[in-house]
Amino acid sequence: MAMLPEEVSTAWKNREGPAVFATVDAAGMPNVIYANCVSIFNGDTLVVADNYFCKTRTNILAGSPGSLLFITRDGISYQVKGPIGYHTAGAIFEDMKRWNPPQRPGNAAAALKVEEVYSGEERLV
Repeated sequence: MAMLPEEVSTAWKNREGPAVFATVDAAGMPNVIYANCVSIFNGDTLVVADNYFCKTRTNILAGSPGSLLFITRDGISYQVKGPIGYHTAGAIFEDMKRWNPPQRPGNAAAALKVEEVYSGEERLV
């Protein structure tokens, strides 16, 4: 797996609004959600807290790859694509429990491994 480029790690600190998290079902139908509870883990994984997933969880457990899109305050967008793991225990799950707001359930951590990274149409990784 790849690491997030420094440009993207820096942009992450300047992001605005929720991220957009996409998966697909077994028939290839996309499902897209807004994700407010998101973090970077070890520089090669974007973690989305499963606070209220339904279709998203079903898609991940069926092996869906994913994409996470965010925009900076300067209006620059970044998209990360890769396989998604679903963690209900272990280091990624415990990390998510530390930053996920305590009033949210934090049922699991969806871990998007960095495979491809884009800024607009430019491929960075």
